[in-house]
Amino acid sequence: MERPGFQKLVASVCGGSVGAVFSIEASRLARNGRDWHHLIDLCALVFGRNFGRRS
Repeated sequence: MERPGFQKLVASVCGGSVGAVFSIEASRLARNGRDWHHLIDLCALVFGRNFGRRS
């Protein structure tokens, strides 16, 4: 299934152009567990390496 919005979010997270991801309804963000876990893993990699770093 093509999900351009989700793909754009993943690209933004990986590119470091977002500082946080918030969701009120997680089922709208990631349609299945695989997508959800993949996004969480990417956030941990990107945000984790920048955590505590001052601008």
